[in-house]
Amino acid sequence: MQGQCGPLQSPAAVFEKIPYRRRTHPWTFPEPPRFPRTPMSAPPAPDTDPRSPFPATGGECAGLLRAIDWSRHALGDPRDWPPELKTAVRTTLSSHFPMMVHWGERLHTFYNDAYAVSLGHKHPGHLGEPARDWWSEMWDQLEPFFAKVLAGESFYTEDARYTPDRDGAPREAYFTHCHSPIWDDEGRVQGIFLVVTETTRLVLAEQGRMREERRNRQILDSARDYAIISFSLDGLVTSWNEGACAVLGWTEEEMLGQPPDRFFTPEDNAQGRPQEEMRQALDHGSASGERWHLRKDGQRFWASGEVTPLRDEAGQVQGFVKILRDRTEHERLNSERDKAVRELGLLNDNLKTLVAEQAADRDRIWHLSTDLMDVCDASGRLLAVNDAWGSTLGWPEEVLLRTNFLDLVHPDDREPTIAELQRLDAGHTTKRFENRFRCRDGSYRVISWVAQPFEQRFYATGRDVTEQRRVEEQLRQSQKMEAIGQLTGGIAHDFNNLLATIISSLQLLQRKLAPVPEARGAERYIAMAGTAAQRAASLVHRLLAFSRKQTLDLQHVDANALVLGMEEMLRRTLGENIRLWLSLAPGPGRVRSDRNQLENALLNLCINARDAMEHGGRLTIETSTVVLDRLYANQHPHLEPGRYVRLTVADSGTGMPPEVVAKAFDPFFTTKPIGQGTGLGLSMIYGFARQTGGHVAIESRVGEGTSVSLYLPAVAEGAPPVPIAPPATADLPRGRGETLLFVEDEPGLRAILGEVLTDLEYVAHEAVDAPSALAVMDALGAPDLLITDVGLPGMGGRQLADVARRRCPDLKVLFITGYANEASVRSEFLGPGMDMMAKPFTIEALACKVRQMLD
Repeated sequence: MQGQCGPLQSPAAVFEKIPYRRRTHPWTFPEPPRFPRTPMSAPPAPDTDPRSPFPATGGECAGLLRAIDWSRHALGDPRDWPPELKTAVRTTLSSHFPMMVHWGERLHTFYNDAYAVSLGHKHPGHLGEPARDWWSEMWDQLEPFFAKVLAGESFYTEDARYTPDRDGAPREAYFTHCHSPIWDDEGRVQGIFLVVTETTRLVLAEQGRMREERRNRQILDSARDYAIISFSLDGLVTSWNEGACAVLGWTEEEMLGQPPDRFFTPEDNAQGRPQEEMRQALDHGSASGERWHLRKDGQRFWASGEVTPLRDEAGQVQGFVKILRDRTEHERLNSERDKAVRELGLLNDNLKTLVAEQAADRDRIWHLSTDLMDVCDASGRLLAVNDAWGSTLGWPEEVLLRTNFLDLVHPDDREPTIAELQRLDAGHTTKRFENRFRCRDGSYRVISWVAQPFEQRFYATGRDVTEQRRVEEQLRQSQKMEAIGQLTGGIAHDFNNLLATIISSLQLLQRKLAPVPEARGAERYIAMAGTAAQRAASLVHRLLAFSRKQTLDLQHVDANALVLGMEEMLRRTLGENIRLWLSLAPGPGRVRSDRNQLENALLNLCINARDAMEHGGRLTIETSTVVLDRLYANQHPHLEPGRYVRLTVADSGTGMPPEVVAKAFDPFFTTKPIGQGTGLGLSMIYGFARQTGGHVAIESRVGEGTSVSLYLPAVAEGAPPVPIAPPATADLPRGRGETLLFVEDEPGLRAILGEVLTDLEYVAHEAVDAPSALAVMDALGAPDLLITDVGLPGMGGRQLADVARRRCPDLKVLFITGYANEASVRSEFLGPGMDMMAKPFTIEALACKVRQMLD
């Protein structure tokens, strides 16, 4: 801390600016050493000359100054010194407080006996000499101070650190000092007046005290098992160690200045227990006991504590300290130990110690284990059970000990369980056996058992694997559905190629036979064949939907608007004996889905619900917004956490048992009579939901009805809408001589496409794969439109389009596909100037699409 002393008025005024400090401290430091003085032949005679600056009361330093031969000194005869210098030297030598004067350009130095104590071996050799000669080791530190004062500015500092040479080596020392300028009558600074006191002992004592405080705090904080808390006399927290943070939960910042009521129970606070502890500590010297306390999170714990008064050096009470230790576990173990001791008291006294130790260990494991443990006989009667039976199955111990556990086994598992008991009775060990046990609420848990026979008793340990088996079954179901999806997807692809050839051939044949009168009788057969092919195409489409290989045209679809748009059609479909009820949440938002596929899925669910209500009932369509968290997503690995729109179709029909629900999404599985269903409706919905990044869930109870929920990813607010392709015209547009290149590896379809495009007055060129298509382009130049299958052998259709566009950047491309993984989402697969058609397609659809792209 630095400040200004102001101009020199009088030595007393300067002295008042230096704070007084008692030179006492709990720790004892040695006095500064008294260094040897230069021997004098004889003390000088007292100076009685009134003009002399060295008064008779000036002590040793005044006598030493009188002994100097001033005639040879730079300052000359002291009687001729300037009055300012004489006054300053007289004041300094007469004072019992450490003072010093520096005078002139070389800062000749004068000091008194009080200051000489701090100089060590430097005294008295440099008395009257320039300051730089005897403070050379600290001159870099002192010179800026002197320069500031010589410029007319006073300087003051407290506890400044220096390293003076007192005994031949630098020693750390601390000083509080004030430098004031000495002006002459003309206002010029001629010297420096210094008032100083050494504070080394006080500073070192304070540093030691702070080190001791830090050390004590570290000691307190290292006791993390103990909460050590101090209070003021009025009961407010004044310190809070790390152990208190660990045991009670609050930080020191949260508790300083707070009453201890926070960690006492409401019952103890109501009885004034915190104040009572302090009263007992004052009356008896301490107050101890064990009781319940509270943590920050509200949890109760059993703790032992002691409160003692804090006293100062005079013995006056300044506050209290409380030491608290969590004894909850100790108390629990004490209870267990007491119980074990009571049980073991019935055993032989000679085995008491050994049995007590072993029984305590077994008892602890018995009670702490989360696995079911029991002792039973060959008939299944339970003789002992551990706590896990109650926490897992809900049955109290007293009920279980009156029960034959076979009565709790699932009826389907009784015979295998009896057989396993017989094996145990024959001396075999059960390594792994699973059965289902009935819980108190009527549900069943799957338990995996390990058991061993011993002296007509069976000792068994069972682990609840219900959740594990559920996850395993879910994984098996997912793998099964994935495998079936891969198989059906491959079959559907091949069928699509065949159907595309069949349907196109039938349409081409119909067009060519139309002008021939003799062939009019064949039109009926061609139409029948076409209808059958279209039904086959619909079946293939469902297979592709299930296998998640269909091509989707994803759009931003308003779920509520879609339901309302289908309401009239659904009422006609359901009939008069089924009441349709819509429960649409306000503003559930839009979903990213294929509108046509979503309408088809909703229609299928409503038809299934109608068929389940043969005698009528109620069908509810509900929309809502839900957030699926990470826990739910982890149970369904294909899902991402986030916001979803849930579309639920619920009926009041016959419902389904669990074994039927487990197979509901399997392809070709149906409960309808033969000929009344393909078994692909729910399979298609399952695949469609998965392909769009969603999920489908089913709940059903026999006699109560079924509820199927579609979870579809919600579109984020402000997301740009997905553009919708304009509908194709119903007319059959023709070409204008444009050049088309079509690439198809299926020979029959390739031949049909060539003939159809030629009939539509286009110049058509064909290729069987990507290399041959690029060769055609090299020979003929860029076509007006490239038509290519997506799933070509070798280089795929999308890669072919990229290569062709590098040659002809403006080339338009039409993809045709039976299925392709990379083409499953149109918006992600197609670039500018591209479009897609799914196989099989009609000639009319192909003609319209080609004309639309060329225009």
